[in-house]
Amino acid sequence: MKPFLLFFAVWCATLFAGCSVEIDATQAVASVASAKEVEGDPHASSARPDRAGVWVAVKALIRREAVEQIVYWQVYPHVYIVDCSSGLVTNVGTDPDLEGFQFDNFNAVRGALNKHPTTQVFELRSLIFARPNDFQMPQCLQFRGGSYTGQKIVETRTPIRVVGRLL
Repeated sequence: MKPFLLFFAVWCATLFAGCSVEIDATQAVASVASAKEVEGDPHASSARPDRAGVWVAVKALIRREAVEQIVYWQVYPHVYIVDCSSGLVTNVGTDPDLEGFQFDNFNAVRGALNKHPTTQVFELRSLIFARPNDFQMPQCLQFRGGSYTGQKIVETRTPIRVVGRLL
């Protein structure tokens, strides 16, 4: 009974005190995804879009400290594409991966961190299905999400640079 009370006390303290994880993304880039990238993404490969458009790979660089915090707190990040001026959501990305590992597999990401102890910046990638006119206005990358124990992701916007013609 005592371990349960201790766990409950820690959970309540975390819930009320909270913890915020900041994913400070830099150099967000959007480009048309290759067929190999779409096939390699479990969500994109099984999706059947109902409109015309293309799969776009959104890639960003994030610092090692942010990855370590995500893994430590087991925060589930979700990728959103928002209008830079208003903050309105224009698109939602697939589950992000980090250097080829799905972010929700915390043990694999922890292993990647241990395998590359000197790497300070990692590439995060997510696919979105872009429809015509999705990137006519400046778009920003924004992470949202949290953990089961109450930690939240600080929602900051990172401008996306479009490489090539998307549609």
